[in-house]
Amino acid sequence: ERLPYDGQDPERLPYDGLAPLDEQIRQSLTKSFENLQTSYIDSLVMHGPEDTWEKILTVWRVFESFVDQGKVRQIGISNFYEPDAVEYLYNQARIKPAVVQNRFYADSDYDTPSAMVE
Repeated sequence: ERLPYDGQDPERLPYDGLAPLDEQIRQSLTKSFENLQTSYIDSLVMHGPEDTWEKILTVWRVFESFVDQGKVRQIGISNFYEPDAVEYLYNQARIKPAVVQNRFYADSDYDTPSAMVE
């Protein structure tokens, strides 16, 4: 049984939370096309790493299939702060991440503002 991530409103999920991971991703992209009234997306990013290497690759393989099908022009990652995860995905990916979106604050050099670190 696969349940939605914390912080998501279960009444507004763009996918069936009990569907397999790869199907959730397909359903979410379909819903994005409907909401945006378009037939392709310029850039799609994985919001963060999954909790296993296998799940990370499952997501990435579906993303690669979207590029192959012309549904997405480029794919990338977000909130991947562990170098091992970035390296693993890069080495396993047929289509390499074109975007890395991580937040860094000048004072703390990381994802947390310095005021919150103190």
